Amino acid sequence: MRSIRTRHGKSCTPTWYSWKGMFDRCKHRESYSQIAVCERWRNFILFLEDMGERPEDCTIDRIDGKGNYEPSNCRWADIPTQLANRDCTHWIEYQGKCQPMGHWARELGINKQTISERITRGWSIEKALTIPKNTDLTAFGKSMSAAAWSRETGVKSSTIKARIAAGWSVEDALNRPVRPLRPRLSSSSDA
Repeated sequence: MRSIRTRHGKSCTPTWYSWKGMFDRCKHRESYSQIAVCERWRNFILFLEDMGERPEDCTIDRIDGKGNYEPSNCRWADIPTQLANRDCTHWIEYQGKCQPMGHWARELGINKQTISERITRGWSIEKALTIPKNTDLTAFGKSMSAAAWSRETGVKSSTIKARIAAGWSVEDALNRPVRPLRPRLSSSSDA
């Protein structure tokens, strides 16, 4: 015998779990305290009418992350689309194409953290996205890693990499002496 409460036959389906999850998030998560589910969607049948069945590998996504759950602000989206839709997503424009840093990392085969660190250190977008990580540096007829060059020249590998990122030639990055530290002035208490 069918329950009086369930008339749609869609309980325990992926779409129903997504619908139920909206209410659970709004009720139980602090970060959702200002988010509401529209009145219309309190009825599962109306939610289903507006959104349709949940596609495989998708969940409900609010287009405006600060907006409510309502027909004009929601869509079914896969995880990469949802991750790109977060406030903290770092968007990068390069060669006329704008996409999240993580998409660039996957597309170019460079670790996302590497790209992030390069940009934080002041690298240009082009260099951050195009210079392969840990490649050998060629100078004076030899190719070696920055660490090997560091052992040979006495210049820290991080200094070599930073100089190259700043546009220095490999030879200059290896040859220019590191600025000596200025001598400390002795204070009267040292005497």
